Amino acid sequence: MADLPSLLPVAMSVTRLLLLIAEPVSGLPFAGAAAVVGEAATLRDRLHALKGRDQEQKALSRRIEARLRSQLEAMQPAIQARGISSAVLASAVTAVEVLLKELEADPSVFVAAVRNPESFKARLRQRGSAHRADLEEKAEEFFDRLVEATADEIILLAPSSPKSPLGALLQLLDGKEELLEGQHQLLADSQKTQTKLDDIRAAVQSAAISLPRGPLRFGARPTVADGFVKRSQFTRLLDSVVTQSAERTVLVGMRGCGKSQLAAALARHCEKQDWQLVAWINSQSRESVLAGLSELGLSLGVPTGEDLTPEVLARRCLNALASAEPSDRLIILDNVERLDDLRDAVPRGQGMHVLATTTLHFGWDGQGWEQIDISEFTRSESVGYLISNTGQDDQSAADAIAEHLGDLPLAISQAAASIKYEGWSLGEYLLRLSQAKLEDAVPKLDGDLYPEGVAFALWMAIEGVLERISAASVPRAEIARDQLGALALLSASGVPTRWLSAVAGDAGEARKALAELRNSSICQVSDDGAAITIHRLQGQVFRETRSEDQEKEMLAAAAVLTAIDFDTIPQNDTQKRRREVLDRATQLRAITYQKYSRELFCISSVGDLLSDTLQQASELGAPQEALSLEATTGVQARILGPDHPDTLITRHNLAYTYQAAGRIAEAIDLYEQVLQDSLRILGPDHPNTLTTRHVLASAYEAAGRLEDMARLLAKDGSSSTDP
Repeated sequence: MADLPSLLPVAMSVTRLLLLIAEPVSGLPFAGAAAVVGEAATLRDRLHALKGRDQEQKALSRRIEARLRSQLEAMQPAIQARGISSAVLASAVTAVEVLLKELEADPSVFVAAVRNPESFKARLRQRGSAHRADLEEKAEEFFDRLVEATADEIILLAPSSPKSPLGALLQLLDGKEELLEGQHQLLADSQKTQTKLDDIRAAVQSAAISLPRGPLRFGARPTVADGFVKRSQFTRLLDSVVTQSAERTVLVGMRGCGKSQLAAALARHCEKQDWQLVAWINSQSRESVLAGLSELGLSLGVPTGEDLTPEVLARRCLNALASAEPSDRLIILDNVERLDDLRDAVPRGQGMHVLATTTLHFGWDGQGWEQIDISEFTRSESVGYLISNTGQDDQSAADAIAEHLGDLPLAISQAAASIKYEGWSLGEYLLRLSQAKLEDAVPKLDGDLYPEGVAFALWMAIEGVLERISAASVPRAEIARDQLGALALLSASGVPTRWLSAVAGDAGEARKALAELRNSSICQVSDDGAAITIHRLQGQVFRETRSEDQEKEMLAAAAVLTAIDFDTIPQNDTQKRRREVLDRATQLRAITYQKYSRELFCISSVGDLLSDTLQQASELGAPQEALSLEATTGVQARILGPDHPDTLITRHNLAYTYQAAGRIAEAIDLYEQVLQDSLRILGPDHPNTLTTRHVLASAYEAAGRLEDMARLLAKDGSSSTDP
């Protein structure tokens, strides 16, 4: 079993940060310090006293490490169960250490952020996303927990933080454990009070909302597959949600085990029972969760506003749900990749039931979730599915196929579909499966391996349908291949059907190609017909077995993203224009968090789409949707570089988004940075430089900074690099 690695490097980085920020906050008053700690010395003074005293600094670092370790030790059983090595864990520690060293290089950002603790935690996670992307997937959950624990420690101890308990550091230095416990309790009580105040404010704002009286169906939930197997886990799920009225239930299992199908079947059951609300929210990232709740709030009639952030709109939705009249309601949070993404975002209320699906096995019990582990089919379920869905009765061949496929529900269902689509017997399919060998098996996300037969079954289904389409029409087969490439690279939660039908400029052929892919069960349509999905594992097989065509698949995905010309949508059709912008934002967020998709930002049309979406969302009165793309702009900058013209345009439009959202100070800061960079890179007479200069002048005027506006306009057209 791998023991937790030393966390001392991270703790030492935290100590260095605390010492760094002691200078910027010099002279700040700490009213009430004596009352809290019982002595007149301020926390700043104690930090200053540590400078040059190596032994005391080391002692503080050791105490911080002990506190970090105590928060992470609960992960030990999961680490053992998943066979994660010490080297993998150590790589996560190193990544966090590097992240903190980046903050050391720019302490002003740290000080500004830590004044707002929640903002600091969000920024730390955002800055850490690039380092997280470089880790092995097995290290990601440990990295997330370490970043979270580190952020909590910094917030607790930083003297500029409004949450800083002034006696906490004194206790760490003097060894008074009882002081620490008391300060933790004070901090917890303060946080609870603040949360309650926020809830009260949001509740007052949404108290007058009249929720829809009729049943509301929200989101693109998957269609329940033909031949759906009502296995024992589904019976338990129904008992948990419907009979026992569990408020929070989570389905946990590896990719391909059927979690989303079980969730979709539950949603269908609740719809048939006329539940008041059944909603499906893609929860791949924190931004996706907040965006989904914001859109749900809009469907519920929750009032919005141009100056509201995604967090505030999501909270308004949550408060509207909590204050609604009691009724049976179900919200499904599909594909949760980080437990922290659900922080303060899980709906509640009388009659509210929340179901999450995830591959994460750790951390749910302690937060009030009833965990249901989803495994493979039993052998009898596998054989029964193959027999009933192919109309054949070769029990021996069905059993052998199930053995090759490890009883994985996705592979079993795809095998049945391929047999039926190709007109094979069970024995013929078994022969193909037995003779096939792929160089690499498809890895699970937790580092284990699927049986080699799984990879081949999914690959054979793709190749079979493409060959069949090609025999009828080579151009149609090319379109189908491009559609598969887009599905494998764009949002795993689905791609709008209208985009896939409009690709290649031949709607008729595109629809026929898509119909063949659906008939072969390679892809599925959502229950409302609005989106097409390919299973994540199926998409992985497509990407990994067609690596030589990666550039072609990237271009195909970019073509699907831009298949609809936004300018052709009538100006007065606000609903259709808004739907287009929201769907684009959803895809851009997905590209941000899907490591295999990020190279799409190297394609100029995708960069244009990002900058256009920022502007269009703001102009349509949905700046909160644009704000959900902040992390996306950061990923683009890392891939293209900060001086790339596309990066400059995107940053300019992000500043415009800040201004539209009422965040004028942040808008001005970013406009000023963009102008400086534009003068340096493009020159003073470039159209983009001139545009940024005039927009910045307008922002100065809006902020009442008329002297700055006049100074800036006076320089208009000059060769000076001073904005």
